[in-house]
Amino acid sequence: MEQGKADRYDAAVNWLKKVKAAYLQLGQKAEWFAYRSQLEAAHGFF
Repeated sequence: MEQGKADRYDAAVNWLKKVKAAYLQLGQKAEWFAYRSQLEAAHGFF
């Protein structure tokens, strides 16, 4: 999460939980981990 946008952290976490659930429900666990890795590299969280 970019600095100055910490007030949006809760919304981002909730959104990511939904995205993760969707990936897993579709049987795309590897794709979820790839997406998460991209987010982690760009924003340095998790």
